[in-house]
Amino acid sequence: VPFSRYYLSCPIESHYATYNWYHNNSLIKTCNTTHPQQDCFHFIQNVSHGHYGHYVCVSEEDGFKQALVKEHLVNQFRFLFQKGQATTTFGSWLQLLLVVALVELFH
Repeated sequence: VPFSRYYLSCPIESHYATYNWYHNNSLIKTCNTTHPQQDCFHFIQNVSHGHYGHYVCVSEEDGFKQALVKEHLVNQFRFLFQKGQATTTFGSWLQLLLVVALVELFH
């Protein structure tokens, strides 16, 4: 939802691995695992259009990479608006058919 806060969480499975968050294949955050913590968080203070897309948390240790979390952040308002347009269009057709039926009935 635009202008809201959102966070992504990636579980830390090894304190020897490096954990990176990627947004649409671009590195956006690296977590330091030398301090005791359970998760690698990426916090979005104020969601905007540029934050939508694919997020992946990848762990890397001794040359081995593994995607631990994959998320797709979408604009819910846009989805609801498009869904609402389809409903409105269908409703408009029903109203038109009702008017035509009434005209034919009283004609």
